[in-house]
Amino acid sequence: MTVQRINLNAEEIFQKQWLTYQTLLQEDYLEHRTLYEAVQSIILDRARKHPLRILDLGCGDSDYIARALEAVGGASVVESYTGVDLSEPALAISESNIHRALGSNDKATWHHSNFVTFSNSCQEDFDIVLMSFALHHLDEPSKGALLKQAQRVLSKRAGCFILVDLFRQPDESLPQYHERQQEEVTSMWTALSTEERSCMTDHMLKFDMPETHANMEALACAAGFTSVESVKEARNELSMVVLLKV
Repeated sequence: MTVQRINLNAEEIFQKQWLTYQTLLQEDYLEHRTLYEAVQSIILDRARKHPLRILDLGCGDSDYIARALEAVGGASVVESYTGVDLSEPALAISESNIHRALGSNDKATWHHSNFVTFSNSCQEDFDIVLMSFALHHLDEPSKGALLKQAQRVLSKRAGCFILVDLFRQPDESLPQYHERQQEEVTSMWTALSTEERSCMTDHMLKFDMPETHANMEALACAAGFTSVESVKEARNELSMVVLLKV
């Protein structure tokens, strides 16, 4: 019997993963709509003083942040937008989404980079650092180190860190979280194929390392943040928006 080997290039892999992610967004399985209503309110409140300098670490295609910016005034509330991601195809889509939100890309720049590497070397100052469903991929010491860098680039402008991410419940172990997460995918994510759900659960087990809110608060305080506030929790209690202030 001849076994056919399938070779996918980086573009094909991205397209396959991106289409799956688009299904997640369309079905709102990660509850982006509810969570980004909270993000939108934070941005609007912060922009009352002056247009914002925004750093988006792990920006992906910038879909939901672009929607939020467009809803609160677009270019009128943004001094600059900086997107950072390792995926070049995602950055290309990000450029299109941010152009839609701001009317042009004159105020925007993008960096094809690991967000940890970028944050360590960044010398600019920002009003907002945003991370959406990305920080949970780091282990606890790496989360703490990144938070220190975020605090550094926010300190001069008295900015804030908007964290949209997965969180464990109080006293919930990582294996218990994964079990609850897997049940959510299996029972609720029915618009995905069996193969897609399997890929998602494999990814989650390998790469999802969310903290409890208490752990995140301790890491943030150690990094120099003075306030850690839970702004909005998802219905399924798997994720939330947390606001860290310097």
